Amino acid sequence: MNDFEAIVKRIGLNVKILRTEKGISQREFSRITGINRSYLQQLESGQDVNPSIKILCIICDDLEVSLMDLIHKDHQSH
Repeated sequence: MNDFEAIVKRIGLNVKILRTEKGISQREFSRITGINRSYLQQLESGQDVNPSIKILCIICDDLEVSLMDLIHKDHQSH
């Protein structure tokens, strides 16, 4: 796994953890953000997606987390 793949996997996992900690379903998060649900599923599962900065910023705004934290922080599920 290269650095890019590792970062995308971390972002996807962090999105899933933060979203579920807020009690938001994937369907609801898709509605809130305007991001296609299948794209969110791919991102959260670490599949081969290349999220744009715009998409990441939308996600960060709705999860109330900084872009740097979403990318770099190792969020743990509780």
